[in-house]
Amino acid sequence: MASQLRGARPNGSEPSATTFSRAMATVSPCTKVCVIGADGLCDGCLRTSREIAVWGLIPDEVARRVMADLSRRRADSDPEQVVEG
Repeated sequence: MASQLRGARPNGSEPSATTFSRAMATVSPCTKVCVIGADGLCDGCLRTSREIAVWGLIPDEVARRVMADLSRRRADSDPEQVVEG
């Protein structure tokens, strides 16, 4: 139910990134597989529990840095999924 209410507007329309003061608060790498592994990273999104806890509070610049770092974390966790670029 909470996921249904998050970001919902009274008229039922989807909010745009400009609706919020922090655009990155509406963009999350969460995959709804919320299990912290032995390596300290979420098995779904590969964020640390601290990154998950403060996601809605951190500045956009920090959130963008975390998002960029997730590609490296994915490559480190599964070298066969490295995307050439």
